[in-house]
Amino acid sequence: FRRVLFRSILLAVQGVRVKEVKGRKYQLLDSFSDKGADLYEILFQYLKLHKGGAFEIKEAQQALEVKKVDQSKRQIEGLLEAGHYGSESDIRSLDKWSEVAYRKKMRDVDMSPFYFLFDVPEGKELGFLLLQSTGTEGVQSLLAEMLHKQFIEQFPDDRLRFHRIVPDDLRKQLAKAPLSEIRFI
Repeated sequence: FRRVLFRSILLAVQGVRVKEVKGRKYQLLDSFSDKGADLYEILFQYLKLHKGGAFEIKEAQQALEVKKVDQSKRQIEGLLEAGHYGSESDIRSLDKWSEVAYRKKMRDVDMSPFYFLFDVPEGKELGFLLLQSTGTEGVQSLLAEMLHKQFIEQFPDDRLRFHRIVPDDLRKQLAKAPLSEIRFI
């Protein structure tokens, strides 16, 4: 008999929209701004641009890398890796505890994997982002900042918006209940 302990893995759903800066109007995802841009193509382009490179947020001492990105039928999915830096520590192996396997330096980043999937339908104002978090670790803020930075440069009159799909009141009520699983259909 072998006991295995897993950290909890959560897939959270967020809404994805494009909003005009000067108005309240959300735009069609496949034809927004005066350029008639398609968010599906824009997101894939941004994610491909960051594949194999580090996106860094110095204030938070975090880094993000796009490890894998694929597209099919208005969906973009892949794997992100992210981690923290800013501290030195010894890395040890449980097999040879008395020896230091590696001395982690201030700019070394211990990367963890996170799955993502964007669904960007044609003719709609609302798309979806499915994003993994593991334990208390997630990449929503890092990914949003990476995408927002490029989006604002290319589309200064529009904003890329991410928001919870589940209304806050419902989320608060569910947080009070002793649930182990919930399904939205």
